[in-house]
Amino acid sequence: MLISILWRGIGCACVLILISGGPFARAAVFTVGNDNDCHYQQVQAAIDALPAGGSHEIRIKSGTYTAQAIKIESRALTLSGGYASCGATAANGLSRLDGTGGNLDSVITITGSSDIVLAGLVIENGDETPSSHGGGIDFDGVGTLLVKDTTISGNYAGYGGGINFNAPAGSTLYIDANTQIIHNTAQYSGGGVRITGGAELRMEGTGVMVAWNSALGTIPGAGESGGYGGGILVANGSEATITAGQFLEAPLIFDNSARYGGGIAVNADTNGASTLRMFSRQAGKPLRIGSNRASRTGGGIHLSGSSVADFARACLWDVSLIDNVAQNGAALYADSPGNSRPSVSINADTQYCGLRPQFSQPCGAGAGCGLVSGNRTRTADDQHVDGAIILMQNRSRFSAMALRLIENEGGSLYHAFTDGDTSHSFRACLAADNVVTGPLFRFEGDRDFIFEGCTVTGNAIPGGSSVISRTGSGRLWNSIVWQPARQVVNGGPVVSASAVIANESTSLYGIGNQVWVSTPLFADPVRGDYRPHPASPAVDVIDVPQFPTDVEGHWRSVDLPIVPNYHGPADIGAYELRDQLSLVRNGDFNGDLRYWVGPPAMSYSSNGNVSGDGASGVLRLSGPVAQGESIAAMQCVPLPGPGTYWLQAWARTTGAPILGADSALIGWSVIPDDPAHDCTGTQAGYDQVLAGLGGTWRQLEPQAVELDARNWSGRASLRLVLIAKDNAVTGGSQSVTAEFDGIRLTPAEPPSDDLIFANGFDFD
Repeated sequence: MLISILWRGIGCACVLILISGGPFARAAVFTVGNDNDCHYQQVQAAIDALPAGGSHEIRIKSGTYTAQAIKIESRALTLSGGYASCGATAANGLSRLDGTGGNLDSVITITGSSDIVLAGLVIENGDETPSSHGGGIDFDGVGTLLVKDTTISGNYAGYGGGINFNAPAGSTLYIDANTQIIHNTAQYSGGGVRITGGAELRMEGTGVMVAWNSALGTIPGAGESGGYGGGILVANGSEATITAGQFLEAPLIFDNSARYGGGIAVNADTNGASTLRMFSRQAGKPLRIGSNRASRTGGGIHLSGSSVADFARACLWDVSLIDNVAQNGAALYADSPGNSRPSVSINADTQYCGLRPQFSQPCGAGAGCGLVSGNRTRTADDQHVDGAIILMQNRSRFSAMALRLIENEGGSLYHAFTDGDTSHSFRACLAADNVVTGPLFRFEGDRDFIFEGCTVTGNAIPGGSSVISRTGSGRLWNSIVWQPARQVVNGGPVVSASAVIANESTSLYGIGNQVWVSTPLFADPVRGDYRPHPASPAVDVIDVPQFPTDVEGHWRSVDLPIVPNYHGPADIGAYELRDQLSLVRNGDFNGDLRYWVGPPAMSYSSNGNVSGDGASGVLRLSGPVAQGESIAAMQCVPLPGPGTYWLQAWARTTGAPILGADSALIGWSVIPDDPAHDCTGTQAGYDQVLAGLGGTWRQLEPQAVELDARNWSGRASLRLVLIAKDNAVTGGSQSVTAEFDGIRLTPAEPPSDDLIFANGFDFD
């Protein structure tokens, strides 16, 4: 008999089985249920009655079938559940195949040369022995298994609690749409799924989840053994390609536990390299590995190999690792016993992972792609331990692009041992708002590290620790490292630093190095927005680099007309500023009054919003004043270059616009030389306009603000003042109220003069 399968592209749920068993091979369709018109009452009886050869189908009436220990050997067979009756031609529910009440065995065992489809089923309560395989499904042969529209739940075995798929290269396990593998347990390894022997796992379609599975890693009554892969174990030269769309809003690999690799473990041994590939086929919907726990190492992903030739690889595109926990390698851990060389590639084209897959969909800005966030180093009893969020052992290789490491908590963010054939590079990366008890990045060994196009800021690093600790050299190019009162790198060989904005330059001193010590001016760091403000010294500084995209995948070639260039149009740091945003920070008052300074009479109001999204509010100035006096709020606005700016706003006051009503005013003054952008420099004049009068919102006609090129110093500011003024015609104590919203200041036109080198750059 010749069996072949045509699979049309990743994500296709259609299997074409061509069977040649002689001219008289026929396809049988049997039904199973308790109706009089059913062929059989038990699934095993229907299987045993199938004719030899051919491709067959067994349709199972909805209901629960207990004491199931189904055996399938060398068959091409579809088991379809969920039929309302044995006469129904289409399924509309699920059939439950339950191992409760029978012998200690898998619910379904598949052997020989078999091509099997399981659909519309719940496979539950398989109860194999602690030394056995596949509590729900045990595939031990050659061929294919497709599982779709099925739940595999509450099963137990020694290896592969939900599914154990042991097959040679060329055999494939397909986990397709609407399949959940949940609440399964392996005594040793592979809580949800274990794939081994050189076979391939393809997890595709939408509505897929691998959750709440565990790999205990304990010998009953005798200590510890195994414990790899709470959700999935890829072992013994096998591969896993995971592109499935997750179930509802939960992460695809969610809340699994193990000793090593709470979410996924990739173990290579003498059968060859084992590889994990993950990418999304849906734009803006990244795959997530979240809330998994390892009692030892590798909360999200764990890699381990055995020799130089047999190494483990993780190839990730737009994958996020969030809220995972382990003592070390909370997000990711790569082990290297026996001189193996584990390799990790994140959004990068590398020799060991190749190019971005053809069917992958790059993630858009703000979609949470390439995110390592909320991971923590903790012991099994949830005590803090000084481990790393990502730990790479000796001879490991790590290459990342468009990676954001934010709000993690551990001993260090990244720890690598860099001896031997190893490399560690970060390009277009953001490391922000992490809390560590030692250096943020640790490189131990004689090989170089690489940071290019990165922003490192806002991290809580203890006194006495540097941002980067290393024993070898390294390269820091086109990057921002802004960690006040912390040394950028510790002592050691000279680090190559080119076009770097840093909080100190002493530790980066070297012949030919370019380091500028100046506040980087982020767009909204209080809310975690580390894009450069248009007036940032990071904007329009360098030529387009060798790696020409930023952390969100945007091209680094946006030249803002009003910003004088230094060497070229590209920006330093993780982000390329793509448009001339309003220079006023929090001008829509999104949730608070950050960046505005005023007296107690200044307050935030969530009522009356007229500009910005629905969650924003307004700035209110309200309180008692003497006749004719006023209340004011101020913001110091950095200006990116000479030219004309347009000032816009909305304003209103209380009462009708009649004689004596309060007025809302806006005033401004240009400060040509204001090095700290704190408006302490000398003001060049003052202008003021009426912005609002009466209880109806009024939009201010755009006002021109001029900064003459002859006065440009590279560090100018605008002092912007919002004013509530009393206009009472009688004396005595008065009360004044005015509200403001939608405060904007945008460049109107590029400068008229050639201003090369006029941006204030002064590299150390």
